[in-house]
Amino acid sequence: MNDDDPGAELADIEERIEHLRDTIESCRKAMLLSRGAIIAGSVLFVANLIGVIAPSLLLGLLSFTAIVAGIVWLGANKSSREEALAALKLAQSHWRTATDQIEMSTIGE
Repeated sequence: MNDDDPGAELADIEERIEHLRDTIESCRKAMLLSRGAIIAGSVLFVANLIGVIAPSLLLGLLSFTAIVAGIVWLGANKSSREEALAALKLAQSHWRTATDQIEMSTIGE
């Protein structure tokens, strides 16, 4: 970031904030999909187990895989979302500091 041009610094910070918001939204959507995979895999696994559908070892393995993959994907996206939220708070703090500096330099002129 350039200390000589506060406008450029603000633009960089705003771009970073927008990127972090996009990342958070992407993680939220992925978390919804992973929850769907867990639910679908669970329903299919139970239906296969109790014989609602024709019992199949392959179907049981696929449904179990969907459950495990959904759990792993949910955890990965949750931690990524938490990291992005922390980075967003830091970037917003930097933005507030930069705008305060601009306001102080404008008042001091």
